[in-house]
Amino acid sequence: MTFILLAAIATFAVITILYLIRLKSYRRVSALRRRGVYKLELLKKLLTHIQQHRGLSNGELNGDSQLRCRVSEVAKKVEKDWECLKSVDGDVINLDRFTGIYTHWNRLKIRYSGLSVRNNLEQHNRLIMNLLYLIEDVAESHQLDFIRSDVKGSEVI
Repeated sequence: MTFILLAAIATFAVITILYLIRLKSYRRVSALRRRGVYKLELLKKLLTHIQQHRGLSNGELNGDSQLRCRVSEVAKKVEKDWECLKSVDGDVINLDRFTGIYTHWNRLKIRYSGLSVRNNLEQHNRLIMNLLYLIEDVAESHQLDFIRSDVKGSEVI
């Protein structure tokens, strides 16, 4: 009888420990994903503003000088997006892809007016493509690319 009682207590203890380990793991992954979703929201905002800059700067280069002020306004929004992203995730600035995108943007925001329309569009497109890759990297690092078993990768994002 004592042996059965001890076996039941041991089984209960093992089940409880396994449950607590699984709960801790679930909470850790959940918190990781929440941080990832927040970062993706910031990156989406940055992406939207860079896309707006692309359109407005192309309009300006095509002869609409009234867009210069709006281009400048959107560039300021992009700068705020960068600062917000860096303040939320200080480690992001150590990523090679982030550094490349950031330096590309800093060159492009100053030099776009001296580019041809075609080159301006190409430079913005390259910047946006690399930003999309960064978004995918962030999603993967926060385990957001496999939330649903029937959808994988960038389809989830």
